[in-house]
Amino acid sequence: MSTRRTLLVFGGAAAVIFAVQKGIPAIYDRLAQLEFTPIPGAPGFRQLSSVNGQTTVSGFDPLAGLSTATPIAQSKLPEDLKSSVFPSLTGGLPIAIFTDYNCPNCRVLEQRLDAAIAGRDVSIDIHHLPLLGPYSVEAARVALAAGQQGKETEAHQILSKSREVITPSRITRLASQLQIDGAQLNRDISHPTVDVHLNRAAALAERFGILGTPGLIIGQTFVLGVVSRTILDRLIEIETAEMTT
Repeated sequence: MSTRRTLLVFGGAAAVIFAVQKGIPAIYDRLAQLEFTPIPGAPGFRQLSSVNGQTTVSGFDPLAGLSTATPIAQSKLPEDLKSSVFPSLTGGLPIAIFTDYNCPNCRVLEQRLDAAIAGRDVSIDIHHLPLLGPYSVEAARVALAAGQQGKETEAHQILSKSREVITPSRITRLASQLQIDGAQLNRDISHPTVDVHLNRAAALAERFGILGTPGLIIGQTFVLGVVSRTILDRLIEIETAEMTT
């Protein structure tokens, strides 16, 4: 066999392998039948209950986020549940994320979501659900404290990429990165508003049955665990279409 023909055969085989590994799962998800069920106690919301009849999401351990190390007091929610789920709704498709800085699956889902919403008109709310120990709680409080100076989203992006322990020096460096007042950031870690946010997230988690992170609400649809980029695209398309009808 000539060298050129060998390369063509090898290249064709590689292309088939790539399609099997990358293309077929995406096609499967694009054609998958999605089923939704109402969520008891959460009127106006539904859960993605199955994909092609499969009720569990591959690679997700529903007990992964459980911890009794850092209990958070529950709080009552208003009758208008959407105002608690999407407190900063400014237009576009509302999306809420339930996340924990110690949760590797949260980082995976958020990366996929970032890619899925690029160029789309959406509104994002982050609910900190620190179930995985003291670091999770400390990091969540720091991110929320940064929100007192309008920098929660930026702080979230930085802390999501780091497993560095929260120390006074780490907080000082974060304040410098965010270009905010470090002394105020330290004070605001204990600000009552931080407790309000954490209590609201815990109450919402209880209402939606979020036993572990990540959790995601796109429009009216709640998803527990990691889903593929293609499924995210489909949910965004479905919810966007339903918003405009």
